[in-house]
Amino acid sequence: MPAVEKEYDTHLERRGKSPAAMGEDNVSITMRFVKVRGRRSSPADPVIYEDGGDIVADESIWVDFCTIKQKRYESYYKQQIAAYLSTMGVPEFYHPRVFEILFEELEAAVSPEPPIAMAIFEVDLRIDTRTARSAIEGLENVRLDRAVMERTPSCAICWVDFVEQDVDQLMLTRMPCSHYFHGDCIRPWLHINRLCPMCRYPMPLEEEEPSNQSP
Repeated sequence: MPAVEKEYDTHLERRGKSPAAMGEDNVSITMRFVKVRGRRSSPADPVIYEDGGDIVADESIWVDFCTIKQKRYESYYKQQIAAYLSTMGVPEFYHPRVFEILFEELEAAVSPEPPIAMAIFEVDLRIDTRTARSAIEGLENVRLDRAVMERTPSCAICWVDFVEQDVDQLMLTRMPCSHYFHGDCIRPWLHINRLCPMCRYPMPLEEEEPSNQSP
């Protein structure tokens, strides 16, 4: 099964008009907590979102624009906003990131208009790391020779050196990127990580088996 972890992200926009009942000196801040599902093939790859997400909570607050921009009141407002975030279910460890984005925007703002809208995403992130079985079975086995020893003096997984006595005797497994490993090392590796341990060359992903369960 692919690994699943949680990741958080925040987007901020200023658009629309403030509610008619809001005072001229107040800024409207809307915070929306959304849970979405996503996937990616490695930590370096962008997240592909699988759906539009489910809104968990939605809160709007009005604060005095001039006051919240003053540094001496920043701690007070952070406490107030933190209370809203906790009520919404946003993890406490992620609050500082929300504050960072929000107060950077407030510091740069010259007017309470347009309102501030923040979307906080909790992503159930699936990391696809399994190498396709056919790709593992298709790896080529070759005999160790001196040319291989010059390019790859040891197995990068177990760190055992290839020695002269093993030339023309030891069988190695060659990756498509031309890196060599013990077969008993690289094959278990590829069952949990599709990247070459030396150059991060990506092997094909194992495609999921179709589910037989009814939706």
